[in-house]
Amino acid sequence: MGRPGYSFRFVDNDRESYFTYNFADNSTVYRFVTDVSGQVKGWFWVEAWKRWNLVYAEPKARDAAATACGCARGFAPRDAASWSLGDHTGGCVRNAELRCGENGSTAAGSETKADRFFRMDDMRLPDGGRVAGVASSGECESACLGECTCFAYAYNGSCVLWDSELQNLADGYGSQPGAGSLYLRLAASEFPRAKSHRRRTVQIAVGALAIVCFVLVASILIVRATMARRTKKVQGLTSAEGSVTSFKVPNWELTLQEAPNED
Repeated sequence: MGRPGYSFRFVDNDRESYFTYNFADNSTVYRFVTDVSGQVKGWFWVEAWKRWNLVYAEPKARDAAATACGCARGFAPRDAASWSLGDHTGGCVRNAELRCGENGSTAAGSETKADRFFRMDDMRLPDGGRVAGVASSGECESACLGECTCFAYAYNGSCVLWDSELQNLADGYGSQPGAGSLYLRLAASEFPRAKSHRRRTVQIAVGALAIVCFVLVASILIVRATMARRTKKVQGLTSAEGSVTSFKVPNWELTLQEAPNED
């Protein structure tokens, strides 16, 4: 079934802006929707098929970037169910909240709770940054870490801080204008712990040492067992039971027997 008969009228003036559709058949059920990609779509109900039929879509091609959204490291979709349906409007939320105010203030012997920064290269830097008057990358990092509202920083001769949620990030921009390395602020729990790395290293070293010891002990036992078998074999060839000793040579055999007791 094709499109129903209709006429289209668009009005745009100083007071109003709208458009209308007029159908030849007043029983036609028609609806307009704007989906999460930004497309405006027109559908009409086909009674014979018991389904909606798409007859209009603008713009014709969807933005490919709209289907390639993802959350940065340390973040997850706010509404996973909506994301699975292609609706990314809910954005992303942190997996772990920042520990601002606790940075550097940990008890003796405990692991640091200070927030850290994850480097994201070749990024399109977001809008809304503010320039901070510092002279090095290290000072720029400290400036961001010292403010609870600072979510990220970038340094390329000048220090730029972002105090609001980051939007419209994109990677792979390389040397394009507005691209650079963005340092995203995350909770320390988002990074592998140094203590865990040390524990894993110790476990690997102990395991390797145990294997070496096992191989060494097994080799010693095998050598000793082999030598013991050879000794028994040699003894079996040179001694016979009782008082008879047998000597074997290539061409003859000489047997010595004990003289009978004359007593």
